[in-house]
Amino acid sequence: MTTNQDIQTQNAETISYYLRHHPDFFVRHPQLLPILEIPHASGSAVSLVERQVKALREENRRIQGQLIDVLRTAQRNENLYQQCNELVNRWLLITDQATLLDQVSSDMQQLFDIDATAVMTNESQQAQEICDHYEMKFPDNQPLCGAVESKIIEQVFPESHFPEQKALKSMAIIPLGQHAQFGLLILASRHIDGFSATMGTLFLEQIAAVLKTLLNKFNT
Repeated sequence: MTTNQDIQTQNAETISYYLRHHPDFFVRHPQLLPILEIPHASGSAVSLVERQVKALREENRRIQGQLIDVLRTAQRNENLYQQCNELVNRWLLITDQATLLDQVSSDMQQLFDIDATAVMTNESQQAQEICDHYEMKFPDNQPLCGAVESKIIEQVFPESHFPEQKALKSMAIIPLGQHAQFGLLILASRHIDGFSATMGTLFLEQIAAVLKTLLNKFNT
């Protein structure tokens, strides 16, 4: 047996369906707007127009917030781009591998505020051990970013040379060349979100590409 509640539910669904497919209904029947009310949880009521204005304002604030985030990201990317250009210009002036390896750490820390930097060529025993540790964990030769692994940090940045080793919270391991054929670039930060698994790695990859090219040049 069909109850009044069933009929009301069916009628409500029919009206809802009609309004969704005729969004100009109230444009064509503006006389209905002043008499429509939507009660608040508190019991007070507002007109449909007021409710729509409030919804539009909230949506506007949300969009403005998203725009601000986009602009901030664009500014950060522009800064990174300029820093990468400065880095490349410095490294292109270097004429030998030893000088390059010495300068990489100071340049990365100065330009990018990196707390600890190490470059290991493929001839390094440490580089081979780290590659073995992360075997099959460099998908598409992408940088590996995330929280520090004590074993790696203790090996790369021993306390005897880096007294603030235990303050490091995140790290990035960047293969230089296909399957790290030229070695590894290792960066570490005191900030837990300095290098995260979800961060973009485009600029890290660009830096690694330049470093790989220079190391290849000095070894041919």
